[in-house]
This record gives sequence, structure tokens and C-alpha cells, in this order.
Amino acid sequence: MQLITAIFTTLCLVLPATADVRYCYPIPGTESTPIPQSILDLDYQVKVDWGNKLCTQSTFPSEALQISQTALEDGILAEDGHVYGIELALRFITSELICLNNVNALLGVGACEQGGFMTLAGPFEQWTYIIPLN
Repeated sequence: MQLITAIFTTLCLVLPATADVRYCYPIPGTESTPIPQSILDLDYQVKVDWGNKLCTQSTFPSEALQISQTALEDGILAEDGHVYGIELALRFITSELICLNNVNALLGVGACEQGGFMTLAGPFEQWTYIIPLN
């Protein structure tokens, strides 16, 4: 988990934030932990609900990097024996509404299957992606 967070943090520093841009996970050229197909095939609303719950539990504005994960009891057990949920990371996100909108853009209908990274105009960043919780 920390390696993935480090990769996204590095991207935050490298990618220019002049416009709203979405990058789906896994980032091409990086290694990723395989996510079981049963988790990838979950209805998008399950993933969005996980993200929305984390947004409502976050503090705004998020001036420093703020990272939270789905509670283990809210995760879903996959065939590989791991319980899956999402990790939400916020940096300079100013409101819960923006967080909720970004979660939908990253995990909603037609969005990123495994989650992704959103860089907004200015220093504002958010990433949300599926992780094993155990």
C-alpha cells in the first residue's frame, strides 16, 4: 500500500496541474497488485459508496496529505482470501462536495475499473483506488 501511495505522490509532484486530468490505475509502466476479477466486477455503486463514506469522514480543507481506507468490516472478501476496499488520498481538496464528485469521476459509471488519480487545476489532487485491506 505504501509503495502505491509513494508512486501516486511522485506523480503528484511530476505531473503539471494546469487542468483537470484523470489517470486510471494502474499507471502504465508501474507494477500493481493484481485485483481479483470478482472485485473488479463489483457494481460501480459499491466502489462509489466506499469512497463517499471516506469523503464524509474526511476533514476539509485537506491542506496536508490525508489518507484513509475502507474499514475492514465494510470490505468484500475475494476468492484470493483478501478483503478489498479502497484507499482515498486527498491533498488540498477544499470541500466534501469536491471529494464526492472526484470519487464519482474515478469510480463511477464508465470510470476507472481499479480507481485512479485526479489532478485538478492548481495544487489540488485526489486519488482513490482498490486495495487489499488485510
